[in-house]
Amino acid sequence: TQTVTIPATLAEVYRVEYQDSAGFWQEIKRATPRGGYGWTAEPSNAVLRIEGYPAYLADGYAVRLHGYKFQEQLSATTDVCYYEPGGIVARAAYYLCKSAISRDARYAQMVLLYKDESEAMMRRAKITRQPGTQKVRV
Repeated sequence: TQTVTIPATLAEVYRVEYQDSAGFWQEIKRATPRGGYGWTAEPSNAVLRIEGYPAYLADGYAVRLHGYKFQEQLSATTDVCYYEPGGIVARAAYYLCKSAISRDARYAQMVLLYKDESEAMMRRAKITRQPGTQKVRV
């Protein structure tokens, strides 16, 4: 059918391969934005399509996807998630000032300051991706 269903845990793909009859993994190139042969992703349907000659070569063989998974929900005290340390402090200050507005109006100005600062610092964490990474699931 030339379609590969994306596993539920996979969010982005940067490389697609198939295993040939000799047991070697052969890369399938990504199709160009204007169309052509190779693989394309449909995030809304969570499928990957292989078109043209690469689909003929990979027909009947195992396909392997290289990509990035969704982070699992944190469930234990030993689970970790990366945040900018300054952003956590600014976010805590934001919530403290927000709760103190009812007692003292001067905290209202500081709420806006800490909110903007914490949001900027939370976005500061660098995310490294392979070139050609494409989103495959909404």
